[in-house]
Amino acid sequence: MKKILILIIALSLTAFNFVRAEEDMLESTSLKIEGLDAHKAGDYIFYAEDELKAKFIITNKLFSSTAIRIVISNQYMTNGHIASCCIGSCANMNSTNSELVLDYELAPGASTTYGTSYISMVSSMIEGKDTLLVSIYKLVDNEIDETDFVRFTATWDFNNGSIKLSDLPNARVSPNPSISFMNIYSEIENCEAVEIYDLSGKLVLSQNINTSNNISVNTADLISGYYFGYLVKAGEKASSFQFIKQ
Repeated sequence: MKKILILIIALSLTAFNFVRAEEDMLESTSLKIEGLDAHKAGDYIFYAEDELKAKFIITNKLFSSTAIRIVISNQYMTNGHIASCCIGSCANMNSTNSELVLDYELAPGASTTYGTSYISMVSSMIEGKDTLLVSIYKLVDNEIDETDFVRFTATWDFNNGSIKLSDLPNARVSPNPSISFMNIYSEIENCEAVEIYDLSGKLVLSQNINTSNNISVNTADLISGYYFGYLVKAGEKASSFQFIKQ
């Protein structure tokens, strides 16, 4: 008898300079990402390939060719699960890999074809949960543009659940840019931790907290650059923020 489970893909979305027109779209200055959803919600049989995919369309908003880089960071993967990202070509990663990188070039005003750009997870008949951080950057001279990108997290739960698309509420950060400290303000109650990541998706600072309304974080040891972070509640990311460290 084939084992049937339910797949949950929860997409939490953030972007610099984005305009949000609908629930499944993100925009930066140069890029528009649409169709951030999972298909065929409900029960599925392992190895039913299409039902493991989170598909999206990437559009170049500029009147010139744009090179992009997709960086997928392994936040947590169950041993034995395999993640794939496809756009033009495909690359895979497993629980022992820290990240996966794919470069692609879009012609002026061009979009990827729906169904050909996606992220998928293969469970290999092993129950568990997987979380990937997906960042899509514009490239300038083969270097990422730290002000022109979109980012979302994708979580697959092979134990139980349903498919949903959600956006994390934003927390407010002050001062921004930060020099040696910053305060984080959020309406989310009972958060227990702050997590801060650099643009590669690497966790650079984690701090336990006992309040959610006015949180003070020491940023003196962070190098100058762009960062993003989350407030964590009951083990899940509950609110997002982004800031610049001078």
